[in-house]
Amino acid sequence: MLPRKALDWIWLMVGMILAVFLGQFIAKGGLRDSIMLVALVFVLAWVFLSRQAWWIFLPPFVLFGGVVHIGFKIYFHEIALTLALVAFLPVFAMKTPIQRKLPRYAWLLISFLFIHWATSIVINRMSGLSGTGNIIRVYMQAAWPLIFMVPFYCFGIATRFQKTVLLLMYFTAVLRVSIALVGHFFPYGITFLPFASFVLSGPLAGMSDLRFSGLQLVMLTICYFHLSRRLMSKIFHFLILATAVVLVLMGSGRVAVGMLFLILPLWAILYRKFILAAGVSIALAAGVLTLNAKPNLIYSFPYPMQRALCVLVMKKVDIDWHGRVEASDEWHRQLTKLAYERWTRSVPSFLLGNHIEGFDDSFYRAGIGMEVRAQIAARIAAYESGLWTVLGSIGLAGLILYLLLFWFLLKDVARELLKARIHSYTHTFYFLAVLMLILWIAFSWIAGGFPSLELFMAVIAKVMYEENRKSSVIPSEPAT
Repeated sequence: MLPRKALDWIWLMVGMILAVFLGQFIAKGGLRDSIMLVALVFVLAWVFLSRQAWWIFLPPFVLFGGVVHIGFKIYFHEIALTLALVAFLPVFAMKTPIQRKLPRYAWLLISFLFIHWATSIVINRMSGLSGTGNIIRVYMQAAWPLIFMVPFYCFGIATRFQKTVLLLMYFTAVLRVSIALVGHFFPYGITFLPFASFVLSGPLAGMSDLRFSGLQLVMLTICYFHLSRRLMSKIFHFLILATAVVLVLMGSGRVAVGMLFLILPLWAILYRKFILAAGVSIALAAGVLTLNAKPNLIYSFPYPMQRALCVLVMKKVDIDWHGRVEASDEWHRQLTKLAYERWTRSVPSFLLGNHIEGFDDSFYRAGIGMEVRAQIAARIAAYESGLWTVLGSIGLAGLILYLLLFWFLLKDVARELLKARIHSYTHTFYFLAVLMLILWIAFSWIAGGFPSLELFMAVIAKVMYEENRKSSVIPSEPAT
């Protein structure tokens, strides 16, 4: 065997040779080809070396968002899911034993969505319509966490990588918030990465992206606040939390404000701080009453906050913000009305939902009224409401299957969270999964889509719970 120093010199020479070839490649092929080459090398290395860590980049990629255009549109998390599944193949090929078995209604939901998708494709083709890609896109919004669930729940290992995954998610949330701020202050800055045909989420949405990224940062910072044991670390995370709260308000999202005002009391209730929860609720109620008594106070806040806070002012109080958001309110009313009509128009649609149609490009045509646009949106299940997306698309049967699956995934997780609260990395995933589902349920009537992110986090939390229960190993020590 060669001495250690000899091996070091060999690797150094190999690195120098590769650097020379890479330099020539950059000079001839340009930056795009070089980055694609490096990405390809990374992907191949990850596929063959990741082993049980095959899934760990998926959670941060899901939080980061973005779209890649390669002749058609594909979301960043779908690319990450594809890479994760490819990296899982060597694990499966090594005949890894099945760790857990999914219940029958999980397989029923998967089969139901597949049959629903196939039916929509057949109806669309028989009608001589195009838009197959759009139909697949709609069903993928619901299917991608189920596709992940099968290999991860049956074969995955989670607790070994919980620290790494949580840290990646935290830095991803910080990065996405930062990109959104850059997009706001420098609107003509970086919004598109041409070498990868990658469109970033934050710069295009600007401050509006903080409605999602800011809330994610709030929830993740709460986790790290409780994992910290040192006073200075707690102070640091509390300051980050306060900043994230302000950023959510700057996102101009009225639903985001409602979610934020629900997170804070729920957090206090989880820690049995009922007096604190009551105090927070009273303070929020006092703020609402003050705004309604003196509505002009709303104009003392920064402009983006005014839109977010106008939801706290009753309609009968005269502020011009109600007029500015009336079009948005009417749009949601139209979508809700159409979703209810499509869901209840027949017994089959009530039980099984409606087939999805292809997207009509006339949606963007000048002069098209809101009612016509709402009808086009309804045909592709773009109801902008979690509850009506499920009921209007896959009916009562789909909703029941979702409820059964979430009950299976989170009943024990929620019980353990209430018992132990957030005192380990494992419990942070319990907290995130349960909180995300509560928020989806509470605001599904007015916002959201299929509960995909919620199901994704619930699967991860359930696997961690099963691993801890099976091994009876004390959860990893908190960060400091």
